[in-house]
Amino acid sequence: AVYSATKFGLRGFSYALAEELENTNVKVCLICPGPVETPMILDEIEKTHDLVYSPPVSTPKEIAELIVKSAIDGKMERIKPIHTGILSKIGFLLPPLRKLVQPLMEKEGAARKKKYAERYGEASE
Repeated sequence: AVYSATKFGLRGFSYALAEELENTNVKVCLICPGPVETPMILDEIEKTHDLVYSPPVSTPKEIAELIVKSAIDGKMERIKPIHTGILSKIGFLLPPLRKLVQPLMEKEGAARKKKYAERYGEASE
């Protein structure tokens, strides 16, 4: 809950700051990654909830590329993977629907998590 709240707060802060700086040469850009292939989710795969792995996991390089693109073109917000943003909006607008699809997402996440556990386990040995 705390992790989600901080992400929500950062998004609100970024939009408010962008509005305050609208008539300046300073641009605020927000990158919203889903899970990223970092030690935060890979070091303790078995302790990480299956739902975390339901969207495709991005690489740090992919997220860095989004940051560079935003620095170049000033686009306010980039979300990766894009369907994570769509699902988030649907969940916000229709909470019962989120509850309905969550078991399907957990099942997909469990399968994806298993593949990561096999791959990451081999890489770290």
